[in-house]
Amino acid sequence: MEKLNAYEMIRYLIDNSLITLEEIADVEKKRDITQFEFGLRTAHVEILEIIESFWDSAKAEGLDWDIEERFPV
Repeated sequence: MEKLNAYEMIRYLIDNSLITLEEIADVEKKRDITQFEFGLRTAHVEILEIIESFWDSAKAEGLDWDIEERFPV
């Protein structure tokens, strides 16, 4: 993988976290999630919340919604 600039890295973290969270949400519709999956969800929610809190372009880049409402931890 090629090196990313700061913007590309933040976008990568957002996109990767959202994909992971959606996958866990799909699993949770079918069965109870494991402790590992719960921890993974918590970690990715935290990543998004940190980006939302500290990145001045977060809202403009699509993080303008309540993360924990959509992905409760």
